[in-house]
Amino acid sequence: MVDVTEGFISKAKEYLGTDSTKVSQFHVCPLQSFIPQVNKYDCIWIQWVLGYLTDADLVEFLKRCKLALKQNGICVIKENLTKDEREFDEEDSSYTRTKSEYLNIIHKAGFRLIRDEKQRNFPKELYENIFICLKFSVFRKKFCIPGSQVIGDSQVYIMVRLID
Repeated sequence: MVDVTEGFISKAKEYLGTDSTKVSQFHVCPLQSFIPQVNKYDCIWIQWVLGYLTDADLVEFLKRCKLALKQNGICVIKENLTKDEREFDEEDSSYTRTKSEYLNIIHKAGFRLIRDEKQRNFPKELYENIFICLKFSVFRKKFCIPGSQVIGDSQVYIMVRLID
């Protein structure tokens, strides 16, 4: 688990109680400097934090996440979307991007879209909320190999909401 403030990490541990032992590591640092362990995760879940990153920082963060995934790992993003153009919230210094902006950033980071799904039963007066499921755009064993290509993909990927 990663958060920029110790207070949120402490609250997360308190909320999780005895289940906090299921979280292997807690990191207090900004996403711009977070470097996850290579080839460690089956799933990386990113929710409602990407608006605090510039486009360039977001691309670099996603590239590091890509290296942290095991082969066949997935990355799930849950974020708010604007319909027509990006919006900046001066109160919390965050951006809300359009879906096409996210797709462009995802492509630059070397991921490919597996599935996206709008959150159902979300209040209409709030931003549209979407789940985006990503997979590597190139095959790799331990690291991305420049120039490699996917020559077929017979696996079926299912977006999941809870990861053990």
